[in-house]
Amino acid sequence: MEKEHCQKVKLGLERLERTDDTILANSSEMLKANNSEFYSFDLFAVGALKRAISLSKGFRILIQDWNLVTARAILRLQLDTLLRFSAGWLVENPHKFAEDVLSGKRIDKLVDKDGNKLRDNYLCMELGKKYEWIPRVYQQTSAFVHLSGRHIISALSDFNDKGMSNKITISAIDDKYPDSSYIEAVNCFQETTDIFLTYVKGWTITKDKSITKITTSRP
Repeated sequence: MEKEHCQKVKLGLERLERTDDTILANSSEMLKANNSEFYSFDLFAVGALKRAISLSKGFRILIQDWNLVTARAILRLQLDTLLRFSAGWLVENPHKFAEDVLSGKRIDKLVDKDGNKLRDNYLCMELGKKYEWIPRVYQQTSAFVHLSGRHIISALSDFNDKGMSNKITISAIDDKYPDSSYIEAVNCFQETTDIFLTYVKGWTITKDKSITKITTSRP
């Protein structure tokens, strides 16, 4: 009999699937705002929304298949979507920022209105002022994007009293982790997506007021 996730994980995945509908609804609302006027920042938002819903689908499949190692890497990518989209609230001209990104310029080489480079660490610090968990989760999940000690540990189990592993498992199935690890990953992905959608809503409201520069306060 195939192993099943606990009820909290199942409910979390169901909520994430419903959030995909919210992503599509917010996309439509944004594009229709201000009589469907289209700004450069809309292009940046469209790319972020597409990425967010694609990552959400992949994340759910990985969790369902008990592939927590890769799911954590996907969570890190969703955090990246949030971090870089939020940069639009820090720059002097968000539309010029969007055009620079579209032209191929690296976001971490661009600067905010105070001259700070938009590196991930800086964006994490800024978001961390309101969402204190973001820098911590960013650091933890980054270890799953790049080959690191976390991948080595994930292949080891059955540690003895001297801290030595008695078992090596090379498998795509990560069923040795407790339910709490899966619950935490699902909840973090949900929260990251929800915050991202708050920023999308903020841009939609600004656009609907026919303001060509983002002037609303940070969500």
